[in-house]
Amino acid sequence: MASGPEFLPGIVPMWLAQIGQEARAMEIDRTRSEVDNSDFMVYLFSPDGKSLRALPEFPAYMRAKGFPALWDKCGAPDMCRKDAAGDYRCD
Repeated sequence: MASGPEFLPGIVPMWLAQIGQEARAMEIDRTRSEVDNSDFMVYLFSPDGKSLRALPEFPAYMRAKGFPALWDKCGAPDMCRKDAAGDYRCD
């Protein structure tokens, strides 16, 4: 990461989240993963990802990934709800 590569392996955001750098993990997954990162998504929606879902950056991250549009059309997971501002929050 120090050399500033354009793309990083998908496992990097998950490792960052596991060492307490949750906001950085979401930003790297959003901007520097070259494919959809299913490993990070599984982690994000697992019990271990609760701290990530609580971050103020979470709604913007989900918008960047296109989930709110999908959830508006098909329904959100049981753990997620839309707040008064129109953002999804997930427990």
